[in-house]
Amino acid sequence: MRAFPAVFGLVAVVVSAVTRPSLAFENQWHLGVGAGLANYDRASSIAPAFGVHGAYGLSDSFDARLELINSWHSSAPLAAALAGITYKLDVIQLIPWGGLAVGGYYLGDGLSGKGRNSFEPGVAALLGLDYAWSREWGLSLAFGLHMLPFAEDRTPVALRYTTSMLRIEHRWGW
Repeated sequence: MRAFPAVFGLVAVVVSAVTRPSLAFENQWHLGVGAGLANYDRASSIAPAFGVHGAYGLSDSFDARLELINSWHSSAPLAAALAGITYKLDVIQLIPWGGLAVGGYYLGDGLSGKGRNSFEPGVAALLGLDYAWSREWGLSLAFGLHMLPFAEDRTPVALRYTTSMLRIEHRWGW
């Protein structure tokens, strides 16, 4: 039984000597750009999408995030500005994350419907997988499920817009 503390101490020393520090930190800033595809339910085709995002590490697990997205459907623009909180499931080299955001959507004339306002409030579920190839740079796949609660057909909450993007981001400030 006296060997247990010595073995435990040896394991603790070995683990602390060979493990790498976490790649996500409090107060870390992220700024990135991305390109991908978007689909709006009343437009018949998938369209290219472009986005800019920024995040601030509130802790090792939570980020405050701002996203700006733009796409064109049936010759009409669809743009979104979202702010939300994301939760990182792991902070090593592969970082799966998910979160919720609220914001506003601009629907071009061909998408908003007759007599409707072009600006709509909405919410989004954001999902992603970041790959941190260094402390400063990362590549990610990001997905957005965007719901517009005041859609033309007056459905209380309707999934209207989906986005899939490949993004690159720069990180600093740890």
